[in-house]
Amino acid sequence: MGDIKVNCLLYADDAVLIAPSEAELQALVTCMKEECEIKGLRLNANKTKVLVFERDEERTKCEIWVNQECLEQVNEIVYLGSAFSRDGRCDLDLDRRVAAGNKVNGALTALFKRQGIVKSARLAIDNAVLVQTLLYGSETWVCQKKHNSKLNAVEMRSLRKMCGVTLADRKRNEEIRNMAGLKDDLVTKIDKGVLRWFGHVERMSEDRMVKKIYSAKVNIKRCRGRPRLTFEDHVSKLLEEGRVKSTRIPRRACMKKIMNLKEAKEMIVVVFALVAVACAVPVEDINKVEPEARVLLVKEPEKIIRSEFNHDSEGGYNFSFETEKGINRNENGEVKEVLDEDQKPHMVVVVRGSYSYTDDDGKVETINYSADEKGFHADGDSIPTNAPSRR
Repeated sequence: MGDIKVNCLLYADDAVLIAPSEAELQALVTCMKEECEIKGLRLNANKTKVLVFERDEERTKCEIWVNQECLEQVNEIVYLGSAFSRDGRCDLDLDRRVAAGNKVNGALTALFKRQGIVKSARLAIDNAVLVQTLLYGSETWVCQKKHNSKLNAVEMRSLRKMCGVTLADRKRNEEIRNMAGLKDDLVTKIDKGVLRWFGHVERMSEDRMVKKIYSAKVNIKRCRGRPRLTFEDHVSKLLEEGRVKSTRIPRRACMKKIMNLKEAKEMIVVVFALVAVACAVPVEDINKVEPEARVLLVKEPEKIIRSEFNHDSEGGYNFSFETEKGINRNENGEVKEVLDEDQKPHMVVVVRGSYSYTDDDGKVETINYSADEKGFHADGDSIPTNAPSRR
């Protein structure tokens, strides 16, 4: 990839060796085997696989030998939970995510059918288990419409069970999501993750290996047919579909354009530079600061000496903590069904709690508060009695 040459990827006890030719790969495997023997380790030939990335339909044979045993050549492999195929597409990884999501759906069927579990608890379980299973590794996917349909089908199957809706009811997906209280579908969450990863990589320093590989260009001969959609092409498509307006002022208001990839990169760099300038703190003149103020500058956070948290299957919870300087807080919440303005029932969390601290005069201040369908209420010696409740 340009001037960058990556021969080895290491993570815990997993290792990946990369080479452009069979001879170089054989040399790397032999070198690793010898180094392992020096450390008293043995390279397991049965668990070591060979994969050749290529777009041609005809499979290139690659024979790599370890201890007079030829390693098995495969068409696909799983590394750190993500699947890689010989054609370099993400279809295999997406199919594995969909299959894993269907297994989770089957495991959660009995749980969602229980009458004692409120909808908010079911939704929390769905977001923590099913959604995270489907989103694993999705930040680098280049999804097509066929992939989006499969992923949305898994999510809707779970939401129908959660809301007690079947296909015979003929309800649209938007209606079911509104019943579950969801704003974004799974594909929208994936697109947001792609844009977050794009911004994260763009903000990296140029000496990071991830940034170097991301910016490098692979110098290979292009195959026949339509070029594949790259990650940057996918980001540009998301900016266009999201109708992200350009920040550049045109000559006419009617000429306002959609933000392109180049402008998005420039905007990320400028915003990151502004944040860095805003967060910078000059330390050269710290000796000129008064001793009392200097203590405040290097003040360490208070230590927590007690912390407790509990929750139940109905969605309720309670927690408390205490710091070394006497700050205390206690809070509990319970799920309650109330009627909205249209007299339709929905679930809310009623919160009650209190906190106390010692002020500068040595007096202990205690504040009691509650939040329910009527708003937020607080009372204490330091709070005016005629203070209105806040909705």
